[in-house]
Order: sequence, then C-alpha cells, then structure tokens
Amino acid sequence: MHFHSVEMLSELPKGPKYYDLAVFSSGFEARSTHVAKLVGNDAANSNVVLGFRDGATLLSREENDKYFQYAMGVAVEVPLGGQDERCIFEKLEALARLANGKPIRLLVDYSVMTRVWYGAILTWARFSEYQAPLEIDFVYSYGRYLSEFQPLSISEIVSFPGFEGISGGFRSTAAIFGLGYDKYATLAVYDRLEPDSVYCCVAQKTDDDPDSVRVLTENAVILEAATKTFTLPLGDLSAAFRLMCEQVVLLDQANHIVVVPMGPKTHVLVTLLVALRMPRITCLHAKGTRVEPVQVEAQGDLSIARVTFFPASQVAVEA
Repeated sequence: MHFHSVEMLSELPKGPKYYDLAVFSSGFEARSTHVAKLVGNDAANSNVVLGFRDGATLLSREENDKYFQYAMGVAVEVPLGGQDERCIFEKLEALARLANGKPIRLLVDYSVMTRVWYGAILTWARFSEYQAPLEIDFVYSYGRYLSEFQPLSISEIVSFPGFEGISGGFRSTAAIFGLGYDKYATLAVYDRLEPDSVYCCVAQKTDDDPDSVRVLTENAVILEAATKTFTLPLGDLSAAFRLMCEQVVLLDQANHIVVVPMGPKTHVLVTLLVALRMPRITCLHAKGTRVEPVQVEAQGDLSIARVTFFPASQVAVEA
C-alpha cells in the first residue's frame, strides 16, 4: 500500500465500533490502561492486548493485565519471542480477510508499546496488497515520570524490520540522532556507528520548554560533534514529519543516512513515517535494558495521529 498522509486529531472519534481493531499493550507502567479506559471496550469490533514477556510482575503490570482481562474481557497475549512481530502480521492478515475489501480502521495505543510492534503495523501496511484504504489512529498518552531514569545499557544495535533502507554504494554516513535522557547510551551508539557527520534533533513543547533544555544540557558532548541541531514538536506528528523530511532532503544524497531515535516514542513513530516516504533511509534501534524500571502515570493529555494508506492501484489511477 502507499503511505498517503499523517494528520493530527484533536480527539478520538465518537461512536461504538468505529474501529475494526484496537491494539493495546500491557506493561509495567500505570499509564498502560489510560487510553483503554477512555475509549472503553466498545470502540472497536475487536480488541487485542499484547504483553511483554519480561517484567510480568513489575510495578503495575499485574494490575494492568487484570484490567484488560476482566474490565475489557480481553486476555493479554504474550508473543513467543517476547517482542516478536509475527503475531502482528497474523492478526492484520486475518483482519484483512474479514474486511473483504472494505476500508479498514485501526486504533493503536503505542504509549507503552515496544517500537518493534508499532513498526510492524507500518511494515504490514507498507507491503500489504489490500485493495481498500487503511486508516490508523496512533494514540500516545503523555506520562508523568515518578523517578529518574536509570542508565540504559546497550546490548545491540539493529535495523528496524522493514526499515533497513539502502546501505551499499555510499561514500560516507550521516547519522541523525533523536536525543532524550539517555546520554551515555546515545554516546555508546555514536561510538559504534562512527558516522562521518552527525545531526541531532530534540523534542520541544514550547519555546521555553524545561525538558528540552535538560536534554540539550545532558547531551552536550554529542552536540559538540553535531553539524546541526534542530527541534521538533513533541506531540504534533504532522508538523514533526514535515520538518524532519525537510532536514533529510537537505543532506548530501551521497551519504548513507541512518536515523537513531533515542528520544520520545512520538519521534520514533515520526522517524518510521519519514522512512516510509524516503525508503533509502536506515532506521536503527538501540536495544538495551535498565537496572530498575520507572513508574509512569498518565498525565491526561493525548497525541492522536491519523496515518492513512491507499492501495497502490488507486494511487496509480489518480496519478
């Protein structure tokens, strides 16, 4: 299918069964159930809840599992590989068969979801031959962190499945880092990649956003090596998508362009959308673990981005 657009919604659509499928994730953060409680179990014809294999008893995980199972009537499914994306493909293929050529609407709450899972949803849409429009509402619940992050220990750096891009035939590498609070992990990735040029982006809510000031302060070392630093709005994915596309276009196209999103989930999603539009880009995932988990409560506000795909045949006819 052809990735058509991303636009922001001010609120979730009203009415029962608006969506064909709603996908949630149960983790140890308290905000795991926030969006589910807002929309209820009547927002979609079918609900799926994916759970992490690790941390099954940490913080709010058991309470979250119970909510999904008893309040929504949906058992939490734990993929065999922990973060295996094959279960995503299977469920979407089953949905496509059931939809039988009608437009499909998905709700995806990626607030606590691993990037492998919501990346898999985009990968399926990208390569699917489904012959009707696909509408995906990606919902992110802003969080309130109740303690400081423990350092992230990097175990490996891999490409996002389906977002490997083109890596051969380039004379140099340009790396775009999305910065967050993991300054040591970001430096570790930088040292392993050894890019020829570095560009950094920082999430910014307002002109005087204290969080973005903190990110800039903590990442001072890599910022000194950066050719350019630019800001992206935290929650407006449509604007962030446009701005990042503009930055990528300005880069020397003789470069192998790799993007390493180490910041907020909203910018991870933006990175994947940019790679859909510019498939030569390689998106990297720095996998790692923390010594202690951090509890995150729902702040109350949502970022709702509607991503639309059209069948390739329809796009060809319109062109």
